[in-house]
Amino acid sequence: RDGKFWIGSNGAGAYRYDGKEFTSHLKNRGQLMPDSLHHNAVVSIVEDSDGNIWFSSFSHGGVSKFDGESFTHYDTDDGLGDDMISSSYIDRSGKLWFGTRGRGMSYFNGKDFTTIYQEEGTCHNNMATLLEDRSGKLWVASYARSGVCWYDGESFFPLEVEGSDQLVDIKCIGEDKDGNIWFGGRYGILWRYDGTSLKDFTYLKQGELKE
Repeated sequence: RDGKFWIGSNGAGAYRYDGKEFTSHLKNRGQLMPDSLHHNAVVSIVEDSDGNIWFSSFSHGGVSKFDGESFTHYDTDDGLGDDMISSSYIDRSGKLWFGTRGRGMSYFNGKDFTTIYQEEGTCHNNMATLLEDRSGKLWVASYARSGVCWYDGESFFPLEVEGSDQLVDIKCIGEDKDGNIWFGGRYGILWRYDGTSLKDFTYLKQGELKE
């Protein structure tokens, strides 16, 4: 909201650009790598309704909040399910959600985190991306294992329609103006769900669209 750009990097933390210069932040967060340096990977950045900027680390750095002056850091001791965070999302109520690398998803209540974790089943970890649709369903997709689920506030429900077993390594979810849910992933994977069935729009290497 201040007009500054925040940029996450794949190993050097985050940078803030004010229109004239870049300022480095968070590069020393997370686990030390084999070369004895941090290489903090910031894979997701969101701004909440109070103007706080939230950064997700995928190199064991947990979550960091910037209030405009200083950073506050959160990890598993604060209720996060994992300190490797693969995604962040703000729903319509303003609740902050974080998808983790290996232990479900966590939400922030203003003070600490609550983790929602399913021991078994399709949606028990590897939360790559989140989306709240117009009906209030929170869609969850995995980047490492097959399956897409939605969460109703209490339980996970796997998407079980023809073709849903092909929803593997999903990286992003979107909803269009007609309420269709789109799932995208590596190697050109693209599927559309209209509430009843899935249609495959994956673009093949030879440039042909699947029928």
